[in-house]
Amino acid sequence: NRKSCPVVEMDNIYAFSSSWNQMVQNGTISAGTWAYPAGGLHLGLDVAAPMYSNIYAPANGIVLYASAPVDSNNGYLGNYCGWPQGGGNTIATIMAVNDTYYGVTLAHLSNQIHVVPGQAFEQGMLLAQSGNSGNSTGPHVHIEIFQIKTDLESAVSYFRQGADFSFGNGFSAPATCSAIACRIRPETVL
Repeated sequence: NRKSCPVVEMDNIYAFSSSWNQMVQNGTISAGTWAYPAGGLHLGLDVAAPMYSNIYAPANGIVLYASAPVDSNNGYLGNYCGWPQGGGNTIATIMAVNDTYYGVTLAHLSNQIHVVPGQAFEQGMLLAQSGNSGNSTGPHVHIEIFQIKTDLESAVSYFRQGADFSFGNGFSAPATCSAIACRIRPETVL
């Protein structure tokens, strides 16, 4: 379901945050970026947390996409429900920190999503709650971060064309760059 891409009003985004805050309270890293602990490509950071743990905005931003089409605890390997494929319940945002825009995507959430597409949010605001949805083996949030290389309007326009959670980087290689953004390790900013 890619219909969650409304017009985003650029003047709704709050001022740039001066730093990143913690996103998941009492979470622990269960898989780092670029590789799973047992091997295999992993393009984001997994933060394990009990079901329905609060996930807070680490910076000011705006919601591009938010969808909760599945149950909160329906995860298993090979479950390709949700957008992008296997993401389960997901959110895509653009956040503003230190004069730089970042695409920040969250996957495998519960169906308790507290924001809607087009909504601006402030650092520290409750975005969602952790879950075990889609291609997932336990409660956690999967976080991917992309440093935006274009202006905000161009990045939003690109996303609206196809709800591309990779901002043009695809899903087959780490540390890639597109004309829109570069995929970075969330550990470097969070």
